Amino acid sequence: MERREKKKQRVHEASKYDAEGNQIESEEDEGYLSPDEEQSVARVKQELLPSVSDPKLWQVRVKKGKEKIAAVALINKAMDYAEHGRPLEILSSTWTENVDDYIFVEAFKRASVVEAIAGLNFFYNKIDIISLNEMPKIFETHQQSQKSLPKAG
Repeated sequence: MERREKKKQRVHEASKYDAEGNQIESEEDEGYLSPDEEQSVARVKQELLPSVSDPKLWQVRVKKGKEKIAAVALINKAMDYAEHGRPLEILSSTWTENVDDYIFVEAFKRASVVEAIAGLNFFYNKIDIISLNEMPKIFETHQQSQKSLPKAG
């Protein structure tokens, strides 16, 4: 029995080091970042946020309960048009369970969204732009943000 305990102790001690022999942070140090590491993390997070040169995110009103179908139909239309040499100027279409009755379309211009939804019966003619600071909030999970998202416009 004592032999097993010694082996467990050696495995536990070895688990404190990586393959190169560098010491791994202890559980007490977990979550601690040096000031340089904090700056690096903040810089990376800032780079991931949308900027003014990125495509805009448009909130498009759809029929109740048809969010998923509308987003897929829009992408199917975009693929069909592209196959026939007339690509639509939208980059993506998505929905989120956090926001009812709306889908989100990524495009540089509102006119591109209007052209893309033309002829599809899931859509209403209500298209609003999402501000840069609201864009990341759209895709937060319900657990990340307990408050409801504001409607654009």
